[in-house]
Order: sequence, then C-alpha cells, then structure tokens
Amino acid sequence: GNYFKMPAYILFFFILLSLSGQKLAAQDNTMYLMPDIPQANQLNPAYMKLCRIYVELPVISSVKVNIRNTGFGFHDVIARGTGTQSDIYLLNVLSLDKKLKKINFSQIETDIDLLGFGFGYKEWYFTFGISTHSNMLLSYPHDITLLRDDYLQNASINGAQINLSHLGTDITLWNSIGVSAAKEIRDGLKVGLRLKYLQGMANVISRRSDLILNYSPNPVELEAFIRYRINASFPVNVIDGPNGAINRLNFDNSLSNITSDFIFNGNRGVSVDAGFVYDLDDITQVSGSITDLGFIRWKKNTNIFTADRNYLFNADDLAQFQVNTGSIDLVNSINDSISGVFRSTSKTYYTLTPIKIFGGITRLLLPQLRAGAMTRIEIYNLHVMPSL
Repeated sequence: GNYFKMPAYILFFFILLSLSGQKLAAQDNTMYLMPDIPQANQLNPAYMKLCRIYVELPVISSVKVNIRNTGFGFHDVIARGTGTQSDIYLLNVLSLDKKLKKINFSQIETDIDLLGFGFGYKEWYFTFGISTHSNMLLSYPHDITLLRDDYLQNASINGAQINLSHLGTDITLWNSIGVSAAKEIRDGLKVGLRLKYLQGMANVISRRSDLILNYSPNPVELEAFIRYRINASFPVNVIDGPNGAINRLNFDNSLSNITSDFIFNGNRGVSVDAGFVYDLDDITQVSGSITDLGFIRWKKNTNIFTADRNYLFNADDLAQFQVNTGSIDLVNSINDSISGVFRSTSKTYYTLTPIKIFGGITRLLLPQLRAGAMTRIEIYNLHVMPSL
C-alpha cells in the first residue's frame, strides 16, 4: 500500500532529519539576538561584551548542534499505525512523494569551543578562540522515492525514468584558531573583524553527481547513465580490480595514526568573519555579519573518485537478478552494476567553507522587553539555504 513499517533506527534517522523542519537552525538564530552572551561574538565579531574579560573552558563553554531538513517535517510523512499496528510507526510514501522538492537538503553541523577568551583594551575589544567543527550536508532528489521495485515493475508501456542527479554529500571536519577585534568607529556604529586559521581533518564532497535510470517493461530493458566525481581526504587503502576499477576500500588502518592523518596533516586554510552593529536610535538596533568566508586546501590522504559510464541491460542480462517468476530485483541489479565503475587518482583540491550571512533588527518595546527578527542565509558548496 502507501505505507510501510519502519525499524527503530530508520525512525531515529527521520527524527534527526526533521527536528528543525524546513524553517530554521534554532541555536544560531536564538543566540544571534542575545549579544550579551560571549559566544554570540562568533556569529558577529562586532558584538562587544558588557564584561571586560571572559574565559571559555574546554567543551563546557559552548557545544552547538544545528539540524535542519528542507524536504519534509516529521509529521508530514510519519504516522503511528492503528488497530493491530498501533505500536509501530509507518512511513507514508505518497505523502513523502508530494512533500519532496526537486532537490532537497539535510544538514547536521556541530561547533565545540575548546578554548577562548576576550577582553577590552581602551576603545577596542579582542577575542581569541580555538574550536572544532563538523558539517554534513546530504542532497537528495525527489525521484529517490521512485527507486522501488514495485514502481519499476508497474511502469507504463512507455517506460519510466528515475533521475537521481544531485544525490550526493559534503562532509567536512576541521579545527579553527581565530582572533577578532571590534571597535566603535563612530557614535552608534560598531564594526568587527575576525581572522581564522583552519586545519582540515577530513572531507568527502560530491563534485558531480549525475545518475539517470531508464526502465522499459516492453521489451524489458534497463538503461543507466552515471557521471560521478567525489573528492575525499581520508586515510583509506584503495584496492583496484584487474580492469583498473576500484574493487573495494580498506578502512582497517584508517585510525591508526590520528596525529599525522587528522591533526598535523598539512590540510590548511583561512577564513574571515566580519560584522557591524548600528543603533538607529535609542531603542532600535540593526546588525549584520558574514562568517566563514574562506577555503581549505586538502593535500593529505586525498583520492579523486570518478565514474563515467553508460549501461544497457536486456531481459537476458536482468534474468540473473530474478528472485521468482516474473519478478526481478531491479534495485539490487542497479547497485551491482554501478558499484564497480569508479576509478581513483590522488591530487590536491580545494573546498569552500560554509558561508553564513546574518542580518537582524531589534527594538525596545518596554524597559525590560525587547523584540527582534533575524535572517540566516547559508551558502554551502554554492547551494543557498535561507531561513528567517
């Protein structure tokens, strides 16, 4: 039918994807409008603290986790069963099909402060901070819901196409050391600037992801076009097959030398934060900032995985995937066919850091009551994700 049962781990995955729905990444958005918190300076280096000195202790000072998903909300596609199925959750495939856009994004990012302090000196305010960051972005197209045997088996006489282009990921782990300075350059106008040295730990990024499947039931044919390029910086042993294609990846010794592979590995970069705060009048304040405008150069444990190939399977080719009379495991055949087409080379490459643009306005309504609004626009690998 339109529903199927979900194991507990899949339910947990859907909860993660839909916690923040498609509206906001709550912690940054809340903190941006609370400039008296020292960590808010990370979002706008123009914020000058009321205290003359502050110190951040490792980990316990600030741990930020932002989770968001642009495709759907939890209650859009997940429902508790009824009757004898009241103790399980069901995924509504038809509802998911209606909710998903052409391209969808799911993101999980973390920032952990390891050490930091700030202090005022004359008309200036300075900060220093060391942090570790991770950012995972998964992009998935609408047609991923069509990758089901029942859909392919029931395709019309004209065939069916599944476009899985833009199915990819961007995962980055890095450390940063930053120094900022802020000053009120004229009455009511404060500006700030932060410079950060970046040290990349690991990265996987889809530079190109084109995968199109055409299925025809009469005559039975399956055609696949695959064009992929994946850059990676991670210690892995690539084992090639006899035809030069990748046979398998060996991760047995990936964590055997953490110091040289993930910390002192030569993956370096820089980024810049800049911001302003302006008092329009005694009760109205506007602000804006841009953070993480920079790049990382990856040169340690790098692999460039590429695939460029077309496939055409007729009924005889697909017969080896027949699970019973009149039923072919098409999803399995697709996976088996494209798994051995990747090749790898090793070379240096660059990635952009996830740029964030903030803008806000606050107004004092009563002596102890202030209201505000802000926008957060993230540019991740040239994908724009706005929120309000």
